[in-house]
Amino acid sequence: MSSIAPLKTYCVLATMAVAPLMLMGCQNEVFRDGGPEVHFLTSKPPVIKALNQPLLPLAPGTTWDMAADAKGIVKIQGRVIGQDASGGSLIEFRKNGSLWRREAYRNTTSGLFLLEMGEDEKPMMRLSPPVPILRYPLHEGDSQSWRGTFRYGTLVYPATSFSRISALEKIKSPLGAVFTYRIDTLITINQEGKLVKFPTIRWLAPGTGFMQRSFVDEGHNYLTELRKFTPGK
Repeated sequence: MSSIAPLKTYCVLATMAVAPLMLMGCQNEVFRDGGPEVHFLTSKPPVIKALNQPLLPLAPGTTWDMAADAKGIVKIQGRVIGQDASGGSLIEFRKNGSLWRREAYRNTTSGLFLLEMGEDEKPMMRLSPPVPILRYPLHEGDSQSWRGTFRYGTLVYPATSFSRISALEKIKSPLGAVFTYRIDTLITINQEGKLVKFPTIRWLAPGTGFMQRSFVDEGHNYLTELRKFTPGK
C-alpha cells in the first residue's frame, strides 16, 4: 500500500504549488483571461504521436536486470519468456534467482494493456477485458479508467483500475540520464465486499521499458532500478 503514497503526495504538492500562482495570475495582465491550468504549472508537455520504439519492448528474451537497493543486494530480473495462455507476452520477475512475479502484456497501436498477473508458481489472475496501462498519443496527466472482472481459477470478482501518466521524469542510471514516463496504476478487486488493492508505479522509457519499477511484497515496498538492459529478438 505504501507505493501509492508518492501519487497522493504528488497531488497534494501540486495543489499547494498551484494556489499562490493562480492568485498571482488573476492580478497579472499576462493571464487576464485566466488561461488553462497548465499555464500555471509548467510549459506545454511534449507529445509523442507515434513511437519509433515501443514504450515496453516485449520481444522474447528481452531482459531487465534491476536492483532494489543501493548496494544491489536484492536483485530482480524481468525477462520476456514468450506468450502465455491469454495470448500476451509473459514477463517473469525473479528475486535473487527465485520466481517472484509474472505479468502478461500486449502492445497495440492504441496502447499498452495488462492481461494477466500472478505470484511465483500460483495460477495467473486474468483481467477481462485487458486493463489499459496507457494509450497513444502520450500526454502528461492522461488517465485511463477501467471496469471489468478478475478471474482466479473458477473464481470471478468485479474489479476496477485507474492508471495515469503522472510525470515526465529523467532517470539517472548506468545507461545515462534517460527520459521516462512515470505511470501510476491501482487495480482494485472487490472480493465479496473486501477490497484488495494492487498498486504499481512504472517508469518506462521508449525502446527500454522498465527504468524503475515499484513493487509491494508482503507489506514491503521495493523500488527497483535498472542496471542492465538486454533487448530481445
